[in-house]
Amino acid sequence: SAAGCSSSFTLDAANKVDGNFGGAFNYKLVTTGSEVWTGQIKSNLVSGDLSAYNAIEMWVNPDGMGQKLVIQLTDASGEEFEVYLTDFVKGTEAQWVTIPFSSFVGKQGGTLDTANITKFAIWCNSIIPEGYTGTWEVDSKIFFDGIKAVSLSDEILAANPVDKNGLIITDKSLLDTD
Repeated sequence: SAAGCSSSFTLDAANKVDGNFGGAFNYKLVTTGSEVWTGQIKSNLVSGDLSAYNAIEMWVNPDGMGQKLVIQLTDASGEEFEVYLTDFVKGTEAQWVTIPFSSFVGKQGGTLDTANITKFAIWCNSIIPEGYTGTWEVDSKIFFDGIKAVSLSDEILAANPVDKNGLIITDKSLLDTD
């Protein structure tokens, strides 16, 4: 995290899609002008081989603060691959977010090696409103649940095209066939 910024994940019994708990991403951003960030990284994954899958799916309840929310994967090469949920978190409606692996963009222009994922991270970077002066501070929570790698058929992907940010936003899981 940048100086003055912090984040944590805590269990939350109220904001969830199923089970007993969801996860609250608690974040605080403080800046007087330059972009700052905070986040949480999960390394030492049980199995970093996600080659049997073609997307990550998660339920997200955004906070409406419109900060730059980053989902990041790192592969064995050390390159970080990102996709941004910034437009989505401007709203406050909880929805399913599906991210095809093809939507992740490498910071060095590489290709994501889904057979060797070493880290999964959620970052939040500051976006200061145009014309704002002084100290910008955001202390908020975004809720997550059901984060998992999924294998979606070509038919499902064709019926649910990605938006301009490479995301598929739906009211129910793409795996829910009811």
